[in-house]
Amino acid sequence: MHGSLHAGWKLGMAVALVAALVGAPAASPAPSRVPPLLIGVGDQGPATFTKPLYRRLGLQVSRLVVPWNAALHADRRAWVRQWLAGAKSDGIQPMIAFGRFSGQSMSPPSVGAYRKAFLAFRQAFPQVHEYTPWNEANRCQRRVGSGAGAFYVGQPICHNPKRAADYYKATRTACRALHRRCTIVALDIHSAERWLSQFIRALHGPVPQLWGLHNYIDVNRHHTVAHGGTARMLGLVPGQVWLTETGGLVKTAALPYNEKRAARATRYLFAIANAWRPRISRVYLYNWRGLLTARQARRQPKAWDSGMTEPGGKPRPSYFALRSEMQKLHLGCWDRRPSVRKARWRAG
Repeated sequence: MHGSLHAGWKLGMAVALVAALVGAPAASPAPSRVPPLLIGVGDQGPATFTKPLYRRLGLQVSRLVVPWNAALHADRRAWVRQWLAGAKSDGIQPMIAFGRFSGQSMSPPSVGAYRKAFLAFRQAFPQVHEYTPWNEANRCQRRVGSGAGAFYVGQPICHNPKRAADYYKATRTACRALHRRCTIVALDIHSAERWLSQFIRALHGPVPQLWGLHNYIDVNRHHTVAHGGTARMLGLVPGQVWLTETGGLVKTAALPYNEKRAARATRYLFAIANAWRPRISRVYLYNWRGLLTARQARRQPKAWDSGMTEPGGKPRPSYFALRSEMQKLHLGCWDRRPSVRKARWRAG
């Protein structure tokens, strides 16, 4: 099935776009031995790492989104330190994504201010080696609510791909200056072909080989593997694409509360990831703990909930869907390789 899908994609995707944008083919020949997927759950709560259900999966990576200037404030540093300690206790490799948090200015920081904040973060947390310069860079701002309780969501560089490129270059330069290894995910976006092409042109140099994508729409709308946003991004960039935020949605403003639908989406996520191996090499589902019950969701029509457990900790169907897919692929606790038989997370 995958062969026919891939052929249809090449016909309909106009692969010449890739040559025009990056001067390289969309995909390189697959190696004879493809390394297994790395699966993680991105979550903002340090307590997640202590949960028995979490540990039973044997996840190896996780992702934390922090304010771009987190290292410059003591309370934020303490929170990050606690989260990293929890990750270390479970043998989890952390990735940090920077961005704007609620309450912060809607104006993007200058490149100099961003560089200063990143250097402070590297100094405070030298154990972190994987970064995304700006989370959901192309997510545009919108006002939620009205009156005194209104707030803004979105990112201030939504209409400024050049600034996103400047942040990427500042991150890369700072890592080199500190003589410390960094893995940098060039972008962390929803599918947006024009925005992506403008970002690439603004780099004025080598094109990155690692990209981040949030493909919630493909996963939850069951867009075809050959023609969804995931396929379009893979056609526009070289190298690897990590699905840095994805998963089944239990409740959003556009989708009514439905745990079974979220589980079906979780399974379809793996169909997409497996179809595009080895270019998709990591998947970060979001998130662990849900915020709503079905009754609460009826009173909050615009709420977001993508949790794999209920607020009280009971596993939802999407948890079992993830466990089943990992078991079929021999990932996590079901990994048969000798190198992971004595992994720290197997102790329990």
